[in-house]
Amino acid sequence: MEQYLFSELRAMEERHWWFMARRAILTRLMRKALRSHKPERPVLLDCGCGTGGMLRFLLHEFEAFGTDGSVVALQQIGAESSGRLSCADLSRGLPFRDNSFDGIFLVEVLEHIQDELEALREIMRILKPGGALVLTVPPFQCLWTHRDASHGHIRRYRAGRAARLLRDAGADIIRVSYWTAFLFPLAAAIRIWQGRFHAAGEEDLFVPPNFLNSLFYRITLAEGLVIPWLPLPFGISVVAVARKK
Repeated sequence: MEQYLFSELRAMEERHWWFMARRAILTRLMRKALRSHKPERPVLLDCGCGTGGMLRFLLHEFEAFGTDGSVVALQQIGAESSGRLSCADLSRGLPFRDNSFDGIFLVEVLEHIQDELEALREIMRILKPGGALVLTVPPFQCLWTHRDASHGHIRRYRAGRAARLLRDAGADIIRVSYWTAFLFPLAAAIRIWQGRFHAAGEEDLFVPPNFLNSLFYRITLAEGLVIPWLPLPFGISVVAVARKK
């Protein structure tokens, strides 16, 4: 990711409906996945934690740690996470022992990595047997824009490909779905328009007016209740929940 984007991302994470809803939904999915594992006090890793929005949220409830390959991103994280961070590149191996974590979040990370299967195998290595992985990736190559390039993306995904990769890495699939389906037509139209008419280097991150920000947050949060029971056919993101055998 371009370095100037990290400070912008840090500001967005706390107030934008997308980040707020994503944190809540993914944490709910992790709680549900960990019920059968039943650790006394789950130890979680946010792998590719970026500027720490998810990690700060997790620390209210879990023993949580973060790792990221960018020193610039880690510098954006506040003192409340001091001692819980490590700078490491997933594609080159992580500095953790085998079977270290009860749960791992891999949120919008895999699309940055050339050897995606080897990266998932590394995640499985440090996940405890029976532990849970919650993963998200951006969907549909047809929605590629200049923002993908500026954020360091290599590819976009379909849900089927994400599921195959997880199985090939040795994981048991709990659920694979798209999400944010209700807002997908609007989001897809915007991205297609950006891909045709926006110049490279232009950024479009902004927090909508309060009414819309709250409305989109509530719609997305409600949709998250459906995912554990019914996979959605399209959406702004692919989400997968898997368990280490």
